[in-house]
Amino acid sequence: MTRQSTILVVEDQAAERRAMASLLETENYAVLTARGRRDAEQLLGDHVDLVICDLRLGQASGVEVLRAWREKWPDAPFVMVTAFGDVDSAVSAMKLGADDFLTKPIHPETLLETIRTLLATRAATATASADAASTATALPANGKRLKRFGRMLAAAESMHELFRMAERAAASAATVLILGESGVGKELLADAIH
Repeated sequence: MTRQSTILVVEDQAAERRAMASLLETENYAVLTARGRRDAEQLLGDHVDLVICDLRLGQASGVEVLRAWREKWPDAPFVMVTAFGDVDSAVSAMKLGADDFLTKPIHPETLLETIRTLLATRAATATASADAASTATALPANGKRLKRFGRMLAAAESMHELFRMAERAAASAATVLILGESGVGKELLADAIH
């Protein structure tokens, strides 16, 4: 029997928090809830597979939760939700590492499909990473660990982050636009994602 996925719901409105938790529990997810940033940060040590967080949490911001969460769990999918959807907020959240951005009111099936997709993507990425780990080079380069993605090999943390983003893109059906100067490896990255 497989382990039940655990989802953390961070929502300052009690009725919305309970409704979302109830929906997720009917789908057999283990649910943790937090009413704000402090409550969520207390759960940083718990094993959580996915986070759903409101952008506005009273005086705090869901972006603060996102930053703290990414430091502790860089690979756990994070869904930002808001009643005040605008392009700038969505872009900011995605740049900081949110995997999706949903605008309230959220249709239950939309939320569940998003969760299923992100958890499946995470599982596929973990499997691919485990397979790649057996062939990845772990030789030090100036004291830094080398990481392989496709035919690329890098020691810089910025490249490791690019590889993590590319792995998420590879596991999804999203269209990807790769920009950069000539000779920086756009084709290698595109081949690895494909």
